[in-house]
Amino acid sequence: MTDIDISTWKFPTDVDLADRDFNTPASIDNLLGAEIFFEILMNERYDCKDLPILQNTKLGYILSGKVHHSYIKDDKRQWHSLFVQTDSLHHMMERFWSIEEMDTKN
Repeated sequence: MTDIDISTWKFPTDVDLADRDFNTPASIDNLLGAEIFFEILMNERYDCKDLPILQNTKLGYILSGKVHHSYIKDDKRQWHSLFVQTDSLHHMMERFWSIEEMDTKN
């Protein structure tokens, strides 16, 4: 995980990002299931050349897609994708279910 340099990215003025610090690695605040994800999507969308797509949601705009290597510090690959690491997700789900099991036994 590394920072993404967005200093030259130009967002439309009416865009209110759901996560203003999306370009800085951090822990995951919330995970939404597919049944909720599609409920929060709205119609507005911006396709910007060589930048991720901006998709409006009820929580604000989210970004999705490829990020060119020139925006990634100390990296030699050509493109990156914004994604959630499945190892962390797997670990979080195991923890969630172990907590749920303890709650039901009491």
